[in-house]
Amino acid sequence: MENMDSQFIAAIITIIGGVITIIASMYGMLRFMLKDTHKELQRLEKEQREFREEIKIANNKFDAMHNRLDGLYRVILDRTYGINIPK
Repeated sequence: MENMDSQFIAAIITIIGGVITIIASMYGMLRFMLKDTHKELQRLEKEQREFREEIKIANNKFDAMHNRLDGLYRVILDRTYGINIPK
């Protein structure tokens, strides 16, 4: 009977050890995946900042071109037809 109890306890300890090993393995894999995900997120955030800067520059160029065309349009209307459009 004592032999049976010690075998049962040994089996329980072995099962608990296996579960702990599986959990530790999963934790390691998850940590590795999160590390890669974090690096990818940082890279994407950097690209997003750069893209926003490019959009700002393009928007400023567009506004400048629009203002030039608007001024040219006003000059043409004023000189050709005598129409003065206020800004």
